[in-house]
Amino acid sequence: MPAKPQPEPKGGSIKIPESVNEFYANAFTALVTRWDVVLLFGSTTLPSTIKKADQVGGEITIQGEVRMDTAIRMSPQHAKACSAALQSMVARWEEEFGTISVPPEEKTVED
Repeated sequence: MPAKPQPEPKGGSIKIPESVNEFYANAFTALVTRWDVVLLFGSTTLPSTIKKADQVGGEITIQGEVRMDTAIRMSPQHAKACSAALQSMVARWEEEFGTISVPPEEKTVED
């Protein structure tokens, strides 16, 4: 079956230069001030060691560190508009491909 054509962005096409920075993120945190919203995106680094929980049960845990790669600062108004756009995109994705399940948050050392 041929792929569905993707709608063009509002206002025409968007040119993305080859020099644009691209990051994969599997870690996220947000900070809020009275004037700004700061979104921090990063990824979990590969661990330097792998620990075995106990010799009998044998559960292996992998603990890496989170490296924040980029910070995006914006006004609260822009953050609200971005949030609405993301919610709309996720809803459209789920309509086409199915429900996205999110696993429960894992406890971290800081928790």
